[in-house]
Amino acid sequence: MGIGKKTVDGNEISLKIVYWGPENAGKTENIVQLSKLFKDSGRLVTLVGEDGFTVYFDFFNPVIKLKNGYIVKYLLFAAPGKEAFKLSRKLVLQGTDGIVFVVDSDKNRLEDNKKSLSELLELLEEYKKVFGEVPIVVQYNKRDLPAVLPVEDIRRELNFKKYPGVEAEAINGKGVIETFKLIAKESLKTFIAKVKFGL
Repeated sequence: MGIGKKTVDGNEISLKIVYWGPENAGKTENIVQLSKLFKDSGRLVTLVGEDGFTVYFDFFNPVIKLKNGYIVKYLLFAAPGKEAFKLSRKLVLQGTDGIVFVVDSDKNRLEDNKKSLSELLELLEEYKKVFGEVPIVVQYNKRDLPAVLPVEDIRRELNFKKYPGVEAEAINGKGVIETFKLIAKESLKTFIAKVKFGL
């Protein structure tokens, strides 16, 4: 299990979600777009280098109130994609309750997607004994580009058959909230099953 936890009074839950994927796939853009959609909830922290790419992580924590009175705080992190920040990615992944794998749909980025996925699955296998299974949602981003791979081809190449997915254009906000809602639901469902309590 990840860092997911209930407060002492039992009506508040915190869940950590990590957006993962190759460099420049759109992880940070997802976080930025969500901060606009949840402008009255949470705060946005972005650490970028001079080249504009994420140095350590991007962070946002939207708060959602469920119909039954429970409050769920989602701690959203965007892991850096650059090869030089492999250690940072490993640290950011620790204790996660859910993962959004952001695919760059550009036909020239398939190998980058494969490499990023391979690293993720390797780390998850390493953490499995401590955290257990972690739900994964796939976002097929950059569907607005002129030369993209068909989603079915990406699914086949990356073996994404068992993971739910969403097509997106994060730069335009399309598919961003749908992706978040899906991983929010899956991570909460997994958390409830692990701690065995009813909402």
